[in-house]
Amino acid sequence: MKDLSLEAIRLAGTRILLLMNCALAAALGATWLWLGRDGGVGYAFGVAVALCLYPTTIVAGGRTDAEARLALSVTSVAMPSLLLFAARDMAWQTDVHMIFFAALAMTAILCDWKALVAAAALVAVHHLVIGMLLPAWVFDGESELLPVPRTPR
Repeated sequence: MKDLSLEAIRLAGTRILLLMNCALAAALGATWLWLGRDGGVGYAFGVAVALCLYPTTIVAGGRTDAEARLALSVTSVAMPSLLLFAARDMAWQTDVHMIFFAALAMTAILCDWKALVAAAALVAVHHLVIGMLLPAWVFDGESELLPVPRTPR
């Protein structure tokens, strides 16, 4: 019979989030190679690989403590921001935002409301601060507090 303890669920969650983070880093690398983009995408790939290092040590050590859960949740929502940076000025830039929702939802597997709130706060700060200061990195177009296009009446 499988162990359904909170510790076992969190351990499985750390492994799943690490796989997701590595997959997103690989997607960023593939985007960089496939599109031949310059302007920092190679550096973003390097950051993505570096962001996978600490979670890898967490999973390898079998850790599920609060620090480990926080690190994995924050890394999980930082990866989509790097992909969003790589997708700037592309038609599918807005679609990349869906990865934020999926990554944020996946952090719930850690069964830690503090880690989930920290990840959600990082997403909010990313969209508010970077969206206002460097709008081309977040949304195609102008800097607005509410970037959703309005239909004329």
